Amino acid sequence: VMKDFFKPFQDAWKKQGQNVMSAWKYALGEVTGLVSSIGKSFMEVWTNGTGQKFIENLLLLLADVLNIIGDISKAFKDAWNEDGRGTALIQSVFDMFNRILEILHSIAKAFREAWNDGTGKSISANLLEIFTNIFNTVGNLASQFKKAWDTGGLGKEIFSIILGIINDILGHINNMAKATADWAKTLDFTPLLN
Repeated sequence: VMKDFFKPFQDAWKKQGQNVMSAWKYALGEVTGLVSSIGKSFMEVWTNGTGQKFIENLLLLLADVLNIIGDISKAFKDAWNEDGRGTALIQSVFDMFNRILEILHSIAKAFREAWNDGTGKSISANLLEIFTNIFNTVGNLASQFKKAWDTGGLGKEIFSIILGIINDILGHINNMAKATADWAKTLDFTPLLN
């Protein structure tokens, strides 16, 4: 089958393959010629003084950028040094941080004084008693539920009802499974397969 499938390809190649190869060689030769012509023109322009001029202009642009960076730095340095502006800026930064640290210290000191005047102890006592009462509540609920559960066998009766329902459902499923098994045992697939 594969041999027959590829036969039209082979026949077509025998008939037109040489034309394709000739066209390929022609295209490759012309592309190579084009690249060569472009390269020759480029080298003529590059070596006639234009290349040197191009590189000089690039170097001038780099020098301009470096001079601009130097001008900006000089102006900033002069402004920094004049009338102590730079030192004043640094001083203001440290003054700001010192004031922030001082207010934080005042806040912390005020909190400690308020906490230590007896209020902190009272808050802690209330928190501890709240948690104790929550745990006692849960324990008391469990205890009372246990009493009701044990009274007159109510807990056993609840589980007996739940387990009885589950047992009834399983019995019905078992009956359905047995009926399906009995039905499957008598099936004749011969007519279907024929």
